[in-house]
Amino acid sequence: MSRKHCSSLTSTGLSITNNVHGIGQSREERIYRGVQYSTDVIERVALTIVCRDQFVEPTVKVILDVAHTGEVGDGRIFVSEMIDTWSIRTGEHGDTVLRDKK
Repeated sequence: MSRKHCSSLTSTGLSITNNVHGIGQSREERIYRGVQYSTDVIERVALTIVCRDQFVEPTVKVILDVAHTGEVGDGRIFVSEMIDTWSIRTGEHGDTVLRDKK
């Protein structure tokens, strides 16, 4: 995902973690740029996005539109509830921590 796509997400926080290794269900040999590799353990990128409830569906839609290739390994999106959020700097917690502070 490019910076342009990331900035179009209506999220409050975004973390991108590289060097994540996934073990998928589809295991096969692939050739990429002349190098043969196995898809049983392959490097991936993990996105962690925290957003308010009203932005969940638009955020998922952007990721689906951008990440879809139709190939094995397109990935998964997991949506889970955050019980609470705390700001270490201000001590605030709850939904107020996620509000737009511009």
